[in-house]
Amino acid sequence: EQTKKYMQLQPFFLLNIDLCELYQQVNPRVQVEHTITEEVTGVDIVQSQMWIASGKTLKEMGLVQDQIDEPMGYAMQCRVTTENPSH
Repeated sequence: EQTKKYMQLQPFFLLNIDLCELYQQVNPRVQVEHTITEEVTGVDIVQSQMWIASGKTLKEMGLVQDQIDEPMGYAMQCRVTTENPSH
């Protein structure tokens, strides 16, 4: 098994909690829902990505786990589409 060095912020999600399986979604882009994370954490994800691309580490940016505050409140994002459900 090979290990790859992946220097990017990335989302993750849990699926099938009964089986304790963790799935990690790795994307080379910022998720469209990143504004929700920004809203409750106060972390500018796009700016953080730019700093990472320039060579800064998460530690240098103060984004190590013990320095990240608890989420502030709640946020929700809704999308309205123009799809025709009969098709």
